[in-house]
Amino acid sequence: MNGQHSIHYFNLKSELHELYFSISLRTFAIMLINIFVPIYLIKLGYTFQTVLWFFTIFAFTHAVTSFPAAKISSNIGLKHTILISVPFLILYYFLLYSVQFVQSLGIPIITIAVFGGVSNALFWIGHHTHFAEYSHEGKIGKELGTVKILISIFTAIGPVIGGLLLTFFSFNVVFLIVCGLLVLSVIPLLMSEDKHEAFRFSLEDFRNIFKTRDIIGNAGCGIEGSIQQIIWPVFIFFFILDQEFTTLGTISSLSLLFSLIITYMIANNVDKKPNFMNDIGAIINSCVWILKTFVRTSFQVLMIDSVSGMSRTTQNISFNKICYDKAKKTSTLQYIVLREFNINFAHAITYFFLSFVIAGAGSYFIAFLLGTIGSLMFLFYRA
Repeated sequence: MNGQHSIHYFNLKSELHELYFSISLRTFAIMLINIFVPIYLIKLGYTFQTVLWFFTIFAFTHAVTSFPAAKISSNIGLKHTILISVPFLILYYFLLYSVQFVQSLGIPIITIAVFGGVSNALFWIGHHTHFAEYSHEGKIGKELGTVKILISIFTAIGPVIGGLLLTFFSFNVVFLIVCGLLVLSVIPLLMSEDKHEAFRFSLEDFRNIFKTRDIIGNAGCGIEGSIQQIIWPVFIFFFILDQEFTTLGTISSLSLLFSLIITYMIANNVDKKPNFMNDIGAIINSCVWILKTFVRTSFQVLMIDSVSGMSRTTQNISFNKICYDKAKKTSTLQYIVLREFNINFAHAITYFFLSFVIAGAGSYFIAFLLGTIGSLMFLFYRA
């Protein structure tokens, strides 16, 4: 029985092989640096409010660019859409690398965020649509588990390596390494034929495809993800971890390791009981956000992030399984576009709101409360 379960993890459709090798390399590159970007900007002298405005523009650009990205993918193909996202991402990191020179030219820092948002829109539209199209009916949960495991093998050490590089070298060295890896990540995308998915914009069609429960669930994903990706790392880095890059990277890597373990355990159950697994992950994760308000030591951060890695994995794999099932039953590309718009519009509103709350009150409690609310909003998302 165990042997059969293990073998399935390497039984992806051939169309997915090149895509996920490329994504593994891309994710490893991004994991070297992404968690440290807001910290990098703060250390350069930008206020946290400015940093949150930066990510507001990033997320808003991603949201609105999802529609033209879908149209582009229908013309050039899904994998080619992923491919053209890479130059925008390299430009984004290069501009961050040169941010002080960019500002000396009178260009606002938030302009850099636009390139990151465009890259993300192109990448995720291609990625999610491609997976929804090529995944096996009735085995999406297992295949999501497969992808999670394959990517985690490559990326679990990313944050700790990034932390070590930042400790002994500099942000500039890490930026250059990341750009080199991103160039290499496009090679597998050139090895097989591409798929074109028709796309048209119709408000009436979109109202029929995306229901109120879908809007609430995806908005919750965006709200909770905003707190996890930006607010939490900044909070623990400056207030708990004594501004140690290596410690932050190590904790992030250990969280990924625990998510890898839980992925193997839950993959089968996600296909059988997607709503139940989504609910379990959402409820546990909402409790984790409440507990995070009491964290005061590095050891407590390690413990809570390990649990968070498992609860968020359960929540997110189940969420994506439900999403791909819904997309397959409607118009795949249209559904994915609405997903990306919803999630990233929620990101943008969350960052913008917190830019005033944290700057004004100096309290992170409301941010963690939003993490709890966002997790509970996953409960509205049903198969």
